[in-house]
Amino acid sequence: MVHDSQPGGKRFIYEDEVGREPDPARKGAPWPVKKGEWISSIYQNSLPIALLLLFVLSFCFLDYRIIHFSTAERVLPNPNP
Repeated sequence: MVHDSQPGGKRFIYEDEVGREPDPARKGAPWPVKKGEWISSIYQNSLPIALLLLFVLSFCFLDYRIIHFSTAERVLPNPNP
């Protein structure tokens, strides 16, 4: 955040790093950015990939539970005939 001094009031100019393109020449750049190629595209899309993976795994877990409990109900005898 940079303060731009204007007479009669305060005005701030924000210089965010969010949304800028990754620069491999920048000091402190992560190794996937320096490596480039396909690993850089995975790094740039890591949040959507993680959320998609979480979504798919939750449905797999739900499917496992449904199959497991429905099979258990069919296998166990009914105590009240």
